Amino acid sequence: MALQAALMAIKNRILIEAITTTQTVRSEKFLTVAGEIIGELIEECHSDQVRIARTLEAAKKKRGLADSGTDYRRGDTANLRLRLNAGIEVEKRLVSLASDATALLRLIERAHERAWDEISSEMERSLNRRVALHRKDAKYVAERESRVRALIDNDLAQLIAGQTTEG
Repeated sequence: MALQAALMAIKNRILIEAITTTQTVRSEKFLTVAGEIIGELIEECHSDQVRIARTLEAAKKKRGLADSGTDYRRGDTANLRLRLNAGIEVEKRLVSLASDATALLRLIERAHERAWDEISSEMERSLNRRVALHRKDAKYVAERESRVRALIDNDLAQLIAGQTTEG
């Protein structure tokens, strides 16, 4: 999940760069950005581990059944330990990623590919809409008057009737 969050954040930065500047988007340019994003995720992960550790210590002292989904008791300590250990492992992997320029470049390349996939898909959709809007065959033009008349007589009449009976 953390890696996907980093990938999406980097992709969004690449999209902003591609849309707002005329410069060529190069992966190396985003090494600092990727490092900052990974750093933020490390901090977030660490904060979660501190919170979970506190919750675990408090849960060890509580007996009985929980009052809510966030009220942890002795019976929940195994799950809390599992969450704590998983979070510690995620944090370790993020720290390792942050210190590995080659791995960061691979992550940036993946984000770059996703950004261009998104841009090209949107361009394709936009072009398809334009083609559809400008494509007017003889039948379309000939039936336009009847479509407009049906809209006025049926749809708008129903809408007006619905508004006057409710008001």
